[in-house]
Amino acid sequence: MRHDWTLPDAASHSPVRARGSGTLRVGHLEIDKQGRDARWKGCSVTSTRERLSMLLALARDPDRVLSREVLLDASQRDNIENTDRCIDSTISRLRADLRAADPAFDAIVTCRGHGYRICTRRLGASVPAFVGSAGLVVAVRPRMAWLAGRDLELRPAAFDLLLAMARRRGQIMETNDLVRHGCPGIANGQDGYLAARTLVSHLRTQAQKAAPDTRLVASIYGVGVRIDPALEIGILDADSVPRRDVGAPTFGEVQV
Repeated sequence: MRHDWTLPDAASHSPVRARGSGTLRVGHLEIDKQGRDARWKGCSVTSTRERLSMLLALARDPDRVLSREVLLDASQRDNIENTDRCIDSTISRLRADLRAADPAFDAIVTCRGHGYRICTRRLGASVPAFVGSAGLVVAVRPRMAWLAGRDLELRPAAFDLLLAMARRRGQIMETNDLVRHGCPGIANGQDGYLAARTLVSHLRTQAQKAAPDTRLVASIYGVGVRIDPALEIGILDADSVPRRDVGAPTFGEVQV
């Protein structure tokens, strides 16, 4: 069964700016919009203005991947020779600052090869009520996916492939289809086959992490793959999601 939903309450999934207080709130996280202080679950976070500026940039656009260059601009630092190392080190210290307030804090996610994002769900912000009601929910904008109510954290190419598979619910996707949707820059052949197989393996791995008891991808030996026929699917199309336009990919390969 396929469903095409509209988002019932987009505002509940977006940052809240408290009027007159100069504070940005996303779930349990509160940040002064001048980057001077922050609170997590009511506890003060001791950090530098540079790190809090990066946290503010991430929180202003939750679930969107921000490149290291964007984060460097947010930190207002200049003349840095090794940008990647500097940003990675600053994010590492920011995580340590937040974990000093709460050792379980894990909302800042590394998207290898792309940058960093802050996860709305891990911040305790609300997600659409229907997310837990369907086996698989895929949103075009923002580029997000949930399996059995849990976030699927996917590489951009794997998300594209999953969306194509969801749209073709019940239909088998052969190797050339997998390559076309997941690896458009790679021609069919051995390279395309290996790239497609890697993406399918990534989908299975992330599905296993999110929902160990739910099978996402079913293989048809010698033919191709498809979304498991027993899985209910919900799709949020771009024109049905009243939320900001997200230009950058939402997910990368996650290393927390």
